[in-house]
Amino acid sequence: MMGVYEIINIENGRSYVGSAVNIKRRWWTHVNNLRKGKHDNEHLQRAWDKYGEGAFSFCLLEEVSDKNSLPKREQYYLDALFEAQEEPYNIAKDAVSSMLGLRASEETKRKRSESRKGFRHTEESKRKMSLALTGRKLSHEHIEKMRMARRGNKLSEEQRRKLSASLKGRNFTDEHRRKLSLAARGKVKSDEHRKKLSIALKGRRLSEEMRHKLSAIRKEMGDIASMQCIAAAVEVLSKPYPAFIHQITGEIIPTGYNLCKLCREKGLLQSSMCAVKNGRRHHHRGWTLLKDGM
Repeated sequence: MMGVYEIINIENGRSYVGSAVNIKRRWWTHVNNLRKGKHDNEHLQRAWDKYGEGAFSFCLLEEVSDKNSLPKREQYYLDALFEAQEEPYNIAKDAVSSMLGLRASEETKRKRSESRKGFRHTEESKRKMSLALTGRKLSHEHIEKMRMARRGNKLSEEQRRKLSASLKGRNFTDEHRRKLSLAARGKVKSDEHRKKLSIALKGRRLSEEMRHKLSAIRKEMGDIASMQCIAAAVEVLSKPYPAFIHQITGEIIPTGYNLCKLCREKGLLQSSMCAVKNGRRHHHRGWTLLKDGM
């Protein structure tokens, strides 16, 4: 929900007016920063520390549907606030340009960076964020902006090491694997992508553990393939192929059990002769089913 909001100190009546595209998220940001003692507005932070969290109330002044008109509506309430109160918590009187062009100093950036170091979300906080994002669908425009923002971004060795450690031992569910397979199906890598993959894999050495795992997988797949071939051969040999006749010479091939051998002797394609046998083709190199040629 988008609109203009007010934070009221019910102990002394002083207020802070602001606007946001996402009211709920902005209120959470205010409370989070105030609880940590790191709010950008010093007046509001000092009042929070003095009176406590229970002394403050949050209310929606006006819901706004047009994003472009949001600064004007905020300005309207700011003007009213500064007329009604001598010392509101707002520092700037201009809603449109209060933060426009304002750049944080290097000292401020350093302090912000230091304050965030070592910060860890609690498990409860992680759970709430996960629930809030569940089912969220990003627009194509949003996805494209994220892609462009990440383009050229190189991960440091430390980041790569942490990502690798976090993914070790991770097991995907069958449903997850199916979704990944469907997402990758039909996707064609560009020549540039293939070149980058080739360069990235050059000189890569597999660990002994990985070699043993790959060997076991290949052996298992080889055994499965061999069993499938044997089963297919048994099926072929157990079902006789029909008689064929050549449309030009009139030569007849009687029914038999080894179509593969027949094709090798006659110089024919086994797949094409199978198609003739199953009725998917009328003939192959002049050979057709005897019943059709009569």
